[in-house]
Amino acid sequence: MPVKHIIEIEGVPRIAETRLAVSEIVLWHEQSGWDVEKIAQEFDLTLGQVYAALSYYYDHREQIQAFIAAEKEWTQTARSKYLTE
Repeated sequence: MPVKHIIEIEGVPRIAETRLAVSEIVLWHEQSGWDVEKIAQEFDLTLGQVYAALSYYYDHREQIQAFIAAEKEWTQTARSKYLTE
């Protein structure tokens, strides 16, 4: 029986049985330079879960990049609104 590592919750692809979004795995891997083993160890994931998240990303790169950009924009807006008052 195949294991389903990636599920969507409210339109956000996440690692099943965790709250971790695929986009978070991508950021740790690509921007922070963490290898798959470090991500798995830090977040108590299996290598299969991490590789599934990265595989999902490569199959849905545009969608994940758009989500990351929207999250970054939201964060910048919130910071400028709430940290300058």
